[in-house]
Amino acid sequence: LGERDIRREILKHRTKLKSSALADEADSAGFLLLMEQAVREMKAGNPQTALTYLDRALSVHPGDTDMRIWRGRARLQAGFYQDAVEDAKAVLDSTRTADNPAAHIIMGEALYSLGNFEHALVHFYRGLRQSDLLMSEKE
Repeated sequence: LGERDIRREILKHRTKLKSSALADEADSAGFLLLMEQAVREMKAGNPQTALTYLDRALSVHPGDTDMRIWRGRARLQAGFYQDAVEDAKAVLDSTRTADNPAAHIIMGEALYSLGNFEHALVHFYRGLRQSDLLMSEKE
């Protein structure tokens, strides 16, 4: 095989990859990189920077509940409480059983910050109850 043959095979493989179901897997490396960078920025205390990475990651995979949870946490830390409520609602609506403790905790924190104390207490209770149930199942 010559240089032209190798180049032609690579281009042919790329076009097949783009048109196949493997395109999501090939793109997941970029998605994972965005996710890791967002988590790193959150741990470093930079929620604004993390939000840019999380928004880009959600544009790649809009239905990912873990990314919505992380974006909700980043919005809480950045002070965007109403946006955090929207992310938590999206997670709770996407999981039909509404058994995501992290989403309930985010919702509770955001509602508390907005001054809606009664609803915040309900979500804190649901989140903590579900996390206790999950812990008892693991034992």
